[in-house]
Amino acid sequence: MRPRRLGVTAAAALLAGPVDAPSHATEQHPPPRRIVERLDRGLVAVPSGKGTFLSWRLLGTEYALPQVLGSARTGGTPTGDAIAFNVYKGGRRLNRAPVIRSTTYQDDSRGTGTYAVRAVVNGHERKPSSAALDFAKGYAEIPLAAVDAPAAISGSTAIGGYRNDDNVTVYDLDGDGRAEVLVHTADGTTFADGAKVTADSPANQFISVIDGETGLECTRQPVPDDLVAGGPSGGHFGIAYLDGVHPSLVTKLVTRVGAKRGAFRILFQTWDFNGTDLRRRWKYVVPAGSGATSFHQIRTVDVDQDGKDEIADGNYVEGGDGTLRYVVDGAGHGDRFDIADLDVGRGSAADIDPGHPGYEYWTSTADVTRPGAGVFNVRDGKISTTTPSVNFRIWWDGDKGAELLDYTHVDKWDPKTETSTRLFDPAGVVSGARNATPFYGDLLGDWREEILAETGDHTALRLYTTTEPTKTRIYTLAQNPGYRLGWTVRGYLQSTYTDYYLGTETRRVPKPAITTAARTEGTS
Repeated sequence: MRPRRLGVTAAAALLAGPVDAPSHATEQHPPPRRIVERLDRGLVAVPSGKGTFLSWRLLGTEYALPQVLGSARTGGTPTGDAIAFNVYKGGRRLNRAPVIRSTTYQDDSRGTGTYAVRAVVNGHERKPSSAALDFAKGYAEIPLAAVDAPAAISGSTAIGGYRNDDNVTVYDLDGDGRAEVLVHTADGTTFADGAKVTADSPANQFISVIDGETGLECTRQPVPDDLVAGGPSGGHFGIAYLDGVHPSLVTKLVTRVGAKRGAFRILFQTWDFNGTDLRRRWKYVVPAGSGATSFHQIRTVDVDQDGKDEIADGNYVEGGDGTLRYVVDGAGHGDRFDIADLDVGRGSAADIDPGHPGYEYWTSTADVTRPGAGVFNVRDGKISTTTPSVNFRIWWDGDKGAELLDYTHVDKWDPKTETSTRLFDPAGVVSGARNATPFYGDLLGDWREEILAETGDHTALRLYTTTEPTKTRIYTLAQNPGYRLGWTVRGYLQSTYTDYYLGTETRRVPKPAITTAARTEGTS
């Protein structure tokens, strides 16, 4: 049966503005609860002004607590929020009343000491968090091990097949609290204990599960040979909750047959890992003539909002059951893409203009005479003749609107002057392919995002976090289902988005349908 073909707007089910979206989930039939990682407070301490800026997580599971708070014993008063926090330095509480308006605190008090925070729920303090990660130099530094030469990682590396193929992702598939490394392997691949993959031909490829703590291979399964005739195959990995509860591995194999810009042949497989065995859930070869065109990135996201993820690959969407759901008419091979209720070529999308509701979007063209040049709004049309950078959207300063990450610096778009202002520009670090850093996202602290950049001599990574104050309190983006899965895909990277609209008009974000994996050592 041929897939149903939809236009761009109908095919895109994620929100691009402060409007209600259709959903299959109802109060009588709520979406399934995903099993996600159990996170700690992620408390960070960064030099700021005359003191120290502290930032920590509000968890997605806490966001659903009953709306009761306050006790004379802890200095709190009843509020509309379910949870507050007390901040400690060297065992001494710093705040007079519990912190309720954000998950940040500026400490300008004298003396030194180890920082920690305690949640206050229903008038009772919970146990203290782990000690704060100290960004004493304004960043945390992670050394890169090198054997014979510096280990540059910020560039794109082809692992066989078509360019910009990653064939690797990291996730806790079996729910034991520790991540596995999922990777394509072939003859000669060597693991941490010296064990090697042996195969009769370089064309024989495998999916290997590697223990993230030891580097040892746990198990492997062969990759089907459907595409062997087309030459070496590359592809992309990602994670999806195909049943709405448990994470599964998604692997995409692709070859490009014919001339340099020949037709793509695409094979998807999905896999489940129970801690011992890797089991294939389904395999699907995208049929020729379907109109489906592969891009250089996949995205895994719940596009119909039934709690279960689909797989988007350019101009088409693969259902979580291994069937082709729909193909977007008129969308050719665009390399990379965002998912929202909008239409734009090579460019970016974000809420950068508070004067217009919803997302703005713009292309990379510098020719202002072209019809697609300028900044557009999903409701109000063209709102600027000039454009900001097109690389990544990032939440960095204190408001809910977006800033822009390009190379290693952060800019703020000013709609009035139609120009950008530099907010953050660290020294001593470099960007890699596509002027991108190796990673950015809400790794630590509150809901704003961190930047992971590589030093110019390629000997270390540096993690930077914002010290801008904020009056916005949102649960950590790392426990938002759509956002978290954005970290599991690579390819031609685009911005990572929440699965709800987060922008200037947002007043309260929806509660995530999540539960946490088993408790592990070192969490709180």
